[in-house]
Amino acid sequence: PHTAAKNYFPLSTLPGSDNLLPKSEPPVYVVQGNVRKRVWSILDYFFTDPSTSDLDFELRILGKEVKWLKNNAWSSDSRVKIHSNLHSERYHDLFRDAYCMLHLVHPHNKKCKHYYTDTMSSSVNYALAYDLRNMLDDKLQASYNLKDAFIYRLGTAGKDFISVFKQSIKDFDDTVTHSNCTS
Repeated sequence: PHTAAKNYFPLSTLPGSDNLLPKSEPPVYVVQGNVRKRVWSILDYFFTDPSTSDLDFELRILGKEVKWLKNNAWSSDSRVKIHSNLHSERYHDLFRDAYCMLHLVHPHNKKCKHYYTDTMSSSVNYALAYDLRNMLDDKLQASYNLKDAFIYRLGTAGKDFISVFKQSIKDFDDTVTHSNCTS
């Protein structure tokens, strides 16, 4: 585990995390934080793959100055919701019914390298506070060792990301079906 993992105190309480909502249907995936540090090319691959066109989900992208993301072809997909420059209460409310945090970082991106070695990611803290599943690459998972995470392999040109994303939707659907049967 990376050095920050030994010396961090996860934030277990963030605004609204003490009053979570039921998980939304379809499942909501969140990308948050400094959007300039994210590797968006994986979404280019994802949204151009024909096997993803019928998947039912919502992708919320939250951050400051994210309007430039609308230049990406996938931003016009009805499943993508881009939220820019929200006030704190609204920003945190968008996590309360979410299902999964997408990290979308890569160790070869100079702006992201420190997440793999010595810096705690705010996305991890948000996921822990709002009881979200995590979807992250295998190297980042080796650093954080997150419980119950969806892990895709780096270097598979997005194919493993798609496969793992589909599995996460299946897990969500199985959980919803199971909870509906027991309630």
